Amino acid sequence: MNPLHLVPLAEPVPAGWGWFKLFLILGFAVHILLVNIVIGVSVISLFASFGRKRLWRRCARDTGSRRTDGCFCAGCQLRRAAFSFLQVLYGLSLSI
Repeated sequence: MNPLHLVPLAEPVPAGWGWFKLFLILGFAVHILLVNIVIGVSVISLFASFGRKRLWRRCARDTGSRRTDGCFCAGCQLRRAAFSFLQVLYGLSLSI
């Protein structure tokens, strides 16, 4: 028995390329937005933690890791989605 017969044939995806391009652009844009939020809040809370006023320290504590965890996780998942749409559109073999 030939082992190549066990590999299924690649079938075309039953949707237009425009949908995948739209989802690629939207997913990448939201990914960049979420990553920028995480980086911005992290830098602000880092500098605020060195401040002398109690208000800045409380701001740094409240906006630190508790607020950025969700944005970080969603940003990572949208990166994977963007790579998947990129692979469907252009047939690239990217390791995610």
